[in-house]
Amino acid sequence: MSEQDDGGQAFPSDSESIHPRHGGMSLRDYFAAKAFPAVHAACVEAIRIGGDPATFGKITIECYRYADAMLQARRQ
Repeated sequence: MSEQDDGGQAFPSDSESIHPRHGGMSLRDYFAAKAFPAVHAACVEAIRIGGDPATFGKITIECYRYADAMLQARRQ
């Protein structure tokens, strides 16, 4: 199994002083966070019209699917 491409750092910095053990948020995490409001709103609407409340458990998975698609588009 290959390692997930995270797109590198979202906000690269020359300084390691902020958090020396971690380079910061990955671009994949950033894209997923940006997708969250739209995915969440769609889930809320689906539940409002009779969908399954378990849909909320799928929100982060869907956000990362969007993030992976955005990373793939950047490579093309």
